[in-house]
Amino acid sequence: MDVECSSCRCSMLKGTGVSFILLCLMAEVSLSAQQVLRIGGIFETLENEPISVEELAFKFAVTNINRNRTLMPNTTLTYDIQRINLFDSFEASRRACDQLALGVAAVFGPSHSSSVSAVQSICNALEVPHIQTRWKHPSVDNKDSFYINLYPDYASISRAVLDIVQFYKWKAVTVVYEDATGLIRLQELIKAPSRYSIKIKIRQLPMGSKDARPLLKEMKKGKEFCVIFDCSYQTAADVLKQLLSMGMMTEYYHFFFTTLDLFALDLEPYRYSGVNMTGFRLLNIVNPHVASVVEKWSMERLQAPPKPETGLLDGMMTTEAALMYDAVHMVAAASQRASQITVSSLQCHRHKPWRFGSRFISMLKEAQWNGLTGQIIINKTDGLRKDFDLDIISLKEDGMEKLFMESGRFNKVWKKVCIECQEYVVENNFTLINSVWFGVGALMQQGSELMPKALSTRIVGGIWWFFTLIIISSYTANLAAFLTVERMDSPIDSADDLAKQTKIEYGAVRDGSTMTFFKQKICLFNISCNIEGVQRVMTTDYALLMESTSIEYISQRNCNLTQIGGLIDSKGYGVGTPIGSPYRDKVTIAILQLQEEGKLHMMKEKWWRGNGCPEEDSKEASALGVENIGGIFIVLAAGLVLSVFVAIGEFIYKSRRNLDIEEVSVGQCEWHNKY
Repeated sequence: MDVECSSCRCSMLKGTGVSFILLCLMAEVSLSAQQVLRIGGIFETLENEPISVEELAFKFAVTNINRNRTLMPNTTLTYDIQRINLFDSFEASRRACDQLALGVAAVFGPSHSSSVSAVQSICNALEVPHIQTRWKHPSVDNKDSFYINLYPDYASISRAVLDIVQFYKWKAVTVVYEDATGLIRLQELIKAPSRYSIKIKIRQLPMGSKDARPLLKEMKKGKEFCVIFDCSYQTAADVLKQLLSMGMMTEYYHFFFTTLDLFALDLEPYRYSGVNMTGFRLLNIVNPHVASVVEKWSMERLQAPPKPETGLLDGMMTTEAALMYDAVHMVAAASQRASQITVSSLQCHRHKPWRFGSRFISMLKEAQWNGLTGQIIINKTDGLRKDFDLDIISLKEDGMEKLFMESGRFNKVWKKVCIECQEYVVENNFTLINSVWFGVGALMQQGSELMPKALSTRIVGGIWWFFTLIIISSYTANLAAFLTVERMDSPIDSADDLAKQTKIEYGAVRDGSTMTFFKQKICLFNISCNIEGVQRVMTTDYALLMESTSIEYISQRNCNLTQIGGLIDSKGYGVGTPIGSPYRDKVTIAILQLQEEGKLHMMKEKWWRGNGCPEEDSKEASALGVENIGGIFIVLAAGLVLSVFVAIGEFIYKSRRNLDIEEVSVGQCEWHNKY
């Protein structure tokens, strides 16, 4: 038993040793199969931003590549990150040498010009690819060939800005730049006055100060409505706030920003201001894959600690982050194509280059990659990205919308609106209800905020406004005349009014019938005759009581006199005859006959009225008739007829123009498909 047990123990120990050896061999095989590729990143840090956006995007890209094994199935991507101070070129050179000594396949960053030139020179000497994602002014005498810049070529962007100016047909443009590099980026536009009829005014934002309001005040005073801002997205966010405070966010202004991150800014306060705001967008957010990556980035950024206010939307991926992401993926894709390439340690003081450097940089320049910023094609001669697509975006009430595309391959503005991308692009605001509202608003002199654009509709609108102006003005004038018509204000309307007041004296002719009537009723200030009474009425506050026939006779010959009230008493005139006189009946019959024939009335009109005072005008305002306002209806009809002919002319002109554009577009498409 003991022997058997010992033999069993020995066999078990032998089996364990064999298993251990097999495990070690499998681990060695797996390690040899799983290769490691190291890349280096040099990033600047700021006091308020210890970790830059580019560094975050660099790590984000490496993590995604290692998680998704489709791009690098047999290789693990690692990185070495060095942080330097801003504009410290000496520190940048030292850190680059440290990374090259460690052994890296490519160096990413830094961003700013002085540090970039130092690192680029070292990488070129040791033939290690230097990957750049920020705009850098290329030197004329630059002979470095071991660098790649994924930022769009400045000359192509400058031509794109000029295309936008020509597309909107601006005749006067103000260029506002942040630093001297802005003038380099806009060379094509600055040279435009010598080739095109464009007036350009150049202004610079204040150096070392964020307060641009004095400059904006000068622009507002000078009525500079078309403005191009060349600045970073941080400066653009500050400028937008100051434009709003200066009252320049109106439909009269059109602001164009050359920054590629306009879409990432918080533009909510300006959506309903009516301002025209346009910019570029390099990020291809329409692509579902790009949208998925951007969403992952946003989720990680929203979970990170909050950062200082920069004007960006929370979690939004900027263009510099997208370019860094694409740069890492492009290097990873090129490394998979480059078989049997090993990374070695390099020393800056020995000047011994990497033996696989030329081969690797050639593969990087030949690689074509569809990334977050569209298709990436590098020019083999200068390492710049000259073939790219820029979306032209504009601020609408629903947010930033794509208008058309600027292609670096053809350098022509694609004027065809992307109908496939947007369900509703062109909308006619003049529906039936809005048209009625437009007419009623003009009639009520209130407006409707609907602005016709075509010449024919503007003629209709202008004629209608003129028609409503005349109608409302005529009605207002007639109403004012009716309300303010002068009426004689008589303080006395009857004899009873005379008895109740003491200001105006009154009386009658002595021994007359009127005096006899009032003798027992009221106290009269009597006069001796009618002539004396009339004179007293005209010179003093006096009222004369006399027979109605006498009043009528006198008032017809003196228009300053008038009769007040009706008859106080009625007594007729008669012709007296002796009793039994044969003439009584004859006179009576003659009087009745004259009265029936109207001769008495005719004689009264002749001798009483004669050529007396004219009839008083009516105190009421006359109504407006067709003869008063008929002319404006004729003008309205003529305007409508004119607008119909203009509309026909517009239709014919636009039809021919659209036909020409379609023919050109078809020709371009055929050429593109052919070549």
